[in-house]
Amino acid sequence: MKRTITAAITAVALIVGFSGIPATAAPLPSNRVASAPLLAQAGWQQFSSTNGKFQVQLPSQPQQEQASDEIEGQKVDLHQFFSRNDAGGYLIVYADLPNSYTQKGSATVLEEMGSVMLMSMGAEVLEQRKQNISLSGNPGLEYRYEAAEGVFVMRLYLVRSRMYLLIGESEANNINQFLSSFQLL
Repeated sequence: MKRTITAAITAVALIVGFSGIPATAAPLPSNRVASAPLLAQAGWQQFSSTNGKFQVQLPSQPQQEQASDEIEGQKVDLHQFFSRNDAGGYLIVYADLPNSYTQKGSATVLEEMGSVMLMSMGAEVLEQRKQNISLSGNPGLEYRYEAAEGVFVMRLYLVRSRMYLLIGESEANNINQFLSSFQLL
C-alpha cells in the first residue's frame, strides 16, 4: 500500500486508548437508532447507517467522525462510528476505496489493510489468529489477537470497492453480539 490510511489508524487508537471521539463530533443526518429494540444484551440498540448501507447492534448511540486521506493519489473519505460501555469499545469504519487499488484483488486488499491496522496498534501481540470469513458472499478477514491491553477482534470486509472495518474490545459475548449483528442493507 503506497500510503496508509492514517485517519483509520487514529480511529483504531480510540479503541486501544479508550480516548473516545471528541464530544463536538456531530451526528450525521443519514443515521438512525431503532426505537426500543429487543436485543440479547440489555440496553443494546440497533444502529443503521443509510449512507454506510449497514446495521449493527451497539451498547450506545455511536459517536461519529469523518476524515479523509489518500490512497494511490486519490482522496478516500473515512466514516467512523464509535460506541462504548463499561465493558469495552466497538468501532465501525467504512471507506470507498479507489478502483485502481481494489483491482489488486480482494485477498491482497484485505491482507494489506489488516496488516496496516495491526501495525498501528503499537502493542506487542501475544497471540494472533487469522481466518477467512465472508458476509453475504463478500470476502473478509478476521483477526483475533491478544495484547497486553486485552483481547481484540477485528473484521475487515470488502464489498465491491467499499471496505468495512469492525473492531471490538470487550468480553467475548459482547464482541460476538457486535460482530454477528453486523449486516449489509
